[in-house]
Amino acid sequence: MHLSSKEPTSLPLHFPNDPLDIFSPIWVHQVVEFALALQKSGCFSIVLKCVLAPVATAATSALRIPIIGIGTGPFCIGQVN
Repeated sequence: MHLSSKEPTSLPLHFPNDPLDIFSPIWVHQVVEFALALQKSGCFSIVLKCVLAPVATAATSALRIPIIGIGTGPFCIGQVN
């Protein structure tokens, strides 16, 4: 997934009204853009909890800071059980 380097369009992140919207590419893009904004603001790591594995994978591959996952699948830098 390639993301643009422009600023995120909406902060804070707005959760979808329909639970099935979390499967949309737009939702994945919003989560990753929000994580990129956190990285740019100086965060040294991010914890993702209960997001789908493709979202965690996209965030981990797009960021330079460690992503810690809680219930996100095996694709983060670290896991909390």
